[in-house]
Amino acid sequence: MRPLKIISSSFLIIGGVIGAGFITGRELLSFIGINNAFGIISLCLFTFAFVRILFAFPLNSPIEKPFKYMAALSNFIVVSAMLACADGLFVSAFNMPAKLPIISIILLCACVWISLDGIKRIEKFSLFVVGFTVAVIVVLSLVYRGKFTHKNNVSFSPIMYSSINLFLSSTIIKEVGKSLNKREKTAVSLTVSAIIGACAYCVLSVLSSGKNLGGDMPIIARFSDNVKVKSLCAVCIICGIFTTLTSSFYASVSVLNEKGFSSCKTIAVGVSAFALSRTGFSYIVDFLYPLIGVFGLIYIFINVCLQVFSRLKRYKRTSRRQARTE
Repeated sequence: MRPLKIISSSFLIIGGVIGAGFITGRELLSFIGINNAFGIISLCLFTFAFVRILFAFPLNSPIEKPFKYMAALSNFIVVSAMLACADGLFVSAFNMPAKLPIISIILLCACVWISLDGIKRIEKFSLFVVGFTVAVIVVLSLVYRGKFTHKNNVSFSPIMYSSINLFLSSTIIKEVGKSLNKREKTAVSLTVSAIIGACAYCVLSVLSSGKNLGGDMPIIARFSDNVKVKSLCAVCIICGIFTTLTSSFYASVSVLNEKGFSSCKTIAVGVSAFALSRTGFSYIVDFLYPLIGVFGLIYIFINVCLQVFSRLKRYKRTSRRQARTE
């Protein structure tokens, strides 16, 4: 196995999951909740299962084409959410005017430039940025950790959250899987699920020590009285926004540019995503993200069924061959 390849591939997938909604705690509070040990364990298990299933799923499947467009639409929604979050971050953390979306325009232009070179440039970028983001999350949890009471709130939401994230990352996961062998795919699946589960625990433990967790940015509200930590969180959130924005934008544009790169289509996607982002981050997460979760569950369910049927066919063929030889 290639350890560096496993780490870089894992961080590329994680970069699409640990975005602004994850780091701020907005998505974690909505789908898992504070002090929910069952939710975090479910998130880890289903993340591993979903990544491994997507690695094993054949690229020439008959359902692949329609779900490519569903994934592109879902990633388009995420691009809008990240742009809205970027503007909301600068309003809440740095008191910037709400009517000047400067930061979202800058991030959108930068992610278009990075995406032009394909998956390799995104992978190199994610290796450093995701590593920094994870390190900051862990350090914050060690310093500002609250009392995690480990209540087991059994809910379907963590499974929905896993399906949302992995469906959004399905294009990236399958691109990554082309250069990995079977053992490396299992190692990447384990690494991704372990890091995502650990980061979810760290973020929720930090939030459990605070009282003011309202608004779009719970972790910013948590450190509203600590300028240095709030600024560090803001930098971390920007890193999460940019990694998710880049991978989601690449996934949404790659379907339209299958026959060749089109600058008009790419710009049109960017402008449309920016327009949708004006509806606000909370609206997109609360109302549009569940739709992505439904797409993800259907996609993964069909993947599992097709894999079971294909293995049954192989088993019947081998049993027939053995019967003939006997």
